[in-house]
Amino acid sequence: MSKGEILTERKGWRWVKKNELIYIQSLLLLENNFNHAFFTRIPIYNEPKYLKNEVNKSSTIHFCIQNHGKEIVMASQTNIPFPIQADCILSDENNQGLWIYTADCIPILLGDKKSGNVAAIHAGWKGLSKNIIREALIKIEQLGCKRKDLIIALGPAISGSNYQVELDVMTCLYNNFGGRSNFSKEKSKESMFAMGCIQNDKSSNKVLLDIRTFAYNQLILEHIKDFQISINNDCTFNETKFFSSWRRDQTKERQWSCIASSKR
Repeated sequence: MSKGEILTERKGWRWVKKNELIYIQSLLLLENNFNHAFFTRIPIYNEPKYLKNEVNKSSTIHFCIQNHGKEIVMASQTNIPFPIQADCILSDENNQGLWIYTADCIPILLGDKKSGNVAAIHAGWKGLSKNIIREALIKIEQLGCKRKDLIIALGPAISGSNYQVELDVMTCLYNNFGGRSNFSKEKSKESMFAMGCIQNDKSSNKVLLDIRTFAYNQLILEHIKDFQISINNDCTFNETKFFSSWRRDQTKERQWSCIASSKR
């Protein structure tokens, strides 16, 4: 990955300007030599075939049509002849660039320090309620990776204070929060409030949902350690200059994020 101008570096994250692009990188992924970027809305040409030329010219491009589900595909299955529907892509060869697009949902980039395998996950509340994180970890293990060797970066997403949801959304999340821990619904509800995933809203029939905190705690429940996780705190709703937001503008514009596999 060629270098750009570092604009700022704070709390485990780096903002970079390169030519006409501004993007964000996780220091945790950088320290382990994973080429990656969480792009902002700044590039005037916002497609992987153009963006990759500024970040990782040699990797192939792999993406899907995302539908807020839990489908997982291997990179070699994508783009043949057209993108298929899925919300998680796993690498199965060296130097594959995995691309996902988000507006308010979480772009999650994952790397295996031992093998160099990577994954890219699109995680909104629907995907989280369907346990896309747990399903991805299970699939990654089937490829021979170990959870202790994974590092995971959660990119820019809508913050909890701006994400008001209906009670039925909360119920879907309650029912799936415990994962392998088999929490009861009431235990899940108590835990989600205690961990800050959910907060009461001034509207009696709605709550505020912090999807990054929810995703983080799902990872912890799946036996991923805190030091393996890096969370970006930028809010797609608040930071109008840098991020598109469906909740704010009902726009079809998205930010792309990518990570490339590397042989170890």
